[in-house]
Amino acid sequence: MNISFEEFVEKANEEKSIYSAGPASLLEENIQFLQPCFGRGDKLYLEAEEFVLNYLSELTTHKNVVRLQGSATLALEIALLNFCRGRLLIIDTGYYSDRLKKISEKICLHNGSKVTSISHKEIQNISNNNYDWIIACYTETSIGLKLNIDDLKKLANKTNAQLLLDATASIGIEINHHFADVICYSSCKGLFGLTGSSFIAFREQEILEPENSYYLSLKMHMNKGVTGPYHTILSLYGVFQNYKKYLQRLDKWHKCFLKVFKNNLIYEIKYQPKLCTLLDSKICYYKKNPVPYQPRININGSVICHIGQIHNQEHTINEALIKEHFGLDK
Repeated sequence: MNISFEEFVEKANEEKSIYSAGPASLLEENIQFLQPCFGRGDKLYLEAEEFVLNYLSELTTHKNVVRLQGSATLALEIALLNFCRGRLLIIDTGYYSDRLKKISEKICLHNGSKVTSISHKEIQNISNNNYDWIIACYTETSIGLKLNIDDLKKLANKTNAQLLLDATASIGIEINHHFADVICYSSCKGLFGLTGSSFIAFREQEILEPENSYYLSLKMHMNKGVTGPYHTILSLYGVFQNYKKYLQRLDKWHKCFLKVFKNNLIYEIKYQPKLCTLLDSKICYYKKNPVPYQPRININGSVICHIGQIHNQEHTINEALIKEHFGLDK
């Protein structure tokens, strides 16, 4: 049976309901601009890539944006290896900040740097000790927590440190990423693209070439020494044509969700990320074939992620629609 392009996308989103941290909904723009492509000498593709990288640079004001074929973890490992030396302070928020610590500790075994970690609850209590880098997850999806970016910037200033952010769950949907000196993120969460690409954005930091790796060299990726994430870039090229529309849908869905479950929120509003919400209770899912978020650590309540619902038209998003999707597990 022949169906239109729009019908294909609509049917795909109806087949399952996504409540995980990413990828987002399947959007028409994700596949609208896909084409046979190659990264060297393909004029049409290179124009699309230039548009995407410039868009991302303007989004956070970082001059340099490097695209990688791989997850945000790859971007983080490359950034930590190529930038971070000396005294590193990890802000402990949960599973993903713990991953940052593990990567940093492995790297520091070979370069003599020192890694320290403190709870995010202790940020205000850190003394004026000097650090070289503050490293943090802006949004920690494992516990549905958003850090206060102003506090991170003040901490970096107070300790004479540079700031590196894991922006995987915050890019595009939270503010003030320009406070960080280096940020790392992927294509498939707040950017609403397909999976397969990650990015490192930075200003004019000194790049410390790794001695024992070719693939983890940032300069190699800057020079496009390996195959790039071509089709993911094209998916972002499509999404960025209508990006603000999808941001508005996410914002409205998030606000309606918080109203419906206002009595079950763990954190106050300023610590609520737009990507996900931690509730103090277990959730029932009412829609067909739900795909819930499964935190990589044990929690007592539920983490519900929102970007899998941005295919819903903005005028249809209200508290009644939220109640069609979820209820508390009595």
